[in-house]
Amino acid sequence: MDHRTTNFTCAGTGLISLDVLFEGKSDSNPSVYAGGSCGNVLSILSYLKVKSLPISRLGKNKAAELIIDDFRKWGINTQFIDKEIKGSTPIIIHRILDSQSGNPKHRFEFKNPDNGAWFPRFRPVLAKKVDEINEKLPEVDVFYFDRASRSSIELAKAAKQNGTLVYFEPSSCRDQKLFKECLETSDILKYSNDRLPNFKSRFPTIQATLEIETRGKEGLAYRFKSNVWNTIKAYKIADVLDTAGAGDWCSAGIIKKLLDSKIKDLDLASSNTIKDALH
Repeated sequence: MDHRTTNFTCAGTGLISLDVLFEGKSDSNPSVYAGGSCGNVLSILSYLKVKSLPISRLGKNKAAELIIDDFRKWGINTQFIDKEIKGSTPIIIHRILDSQSGNPKHRFEFKNPDNGAWFPRFRPVLAKKVDEINEKLPEVDVFYFDRASRSSIELAKAAKQNGTLVYFEPSSCRDQKLFKECLETSDILKYSNDRLPNFKSRFPTIQATLEIETRGKEGLAYRFKSNVWNTIKAYKIADVLDTAGAGDWCSAGIIKKLLDSKIKDLDLASSNTIKDALH
């Protein structure tokens, strides 16, 4: 099934995992999907009719095959996903539960419930493969990455040199040198305030052209070509089933809206265009 009908293309690298979804506490009858931040954003973009190109180094195993099968279901080009003996296929258990108040909540688990062993963790694309990937990669409109690694930075730099919009969505900043290099390469930075609570104090001056801080039920804050932060309140919706992945839908929606606005150079975008995309 191919849902892609536009000429827009987004390539991305970062966390691509096999999500094992359980509804309730039972360990029976799980559903499996391609997931992880990068996997989710690229899947959503394909659903929104943007051609998606995941770049990844997975293990040579059944979990990787399930991820690729799910990507292909949504018309995603998987030619840049390598399956290697020394690669790694992250697995994340996602449980949808009810809180005491009856509202849905979720929990992520990173260990095998049968034996307590850690599931495989993320491994980046090898830096020595970057030139080979760039030679084969078609022209893309957006490059997305969510992990600070040498290969993701070099891929982002090459994309930016070709006039591609670079979108960085970190979950942490453990390596400060690499993190700073990611910021210098990015046009858009989006982070969650519960993951990077000290970002504003560490970087009082804007680093990327557009910076977005998501605040869960409080909405989001952003600054655009300025050190001044603005806020947008969250939308209230009924019948919430699960809030996990809301940030990935937010990212995909922003990217799609900017693409539809034919934004090539973010510096030339109007404040109203940016605000509209964030809404």
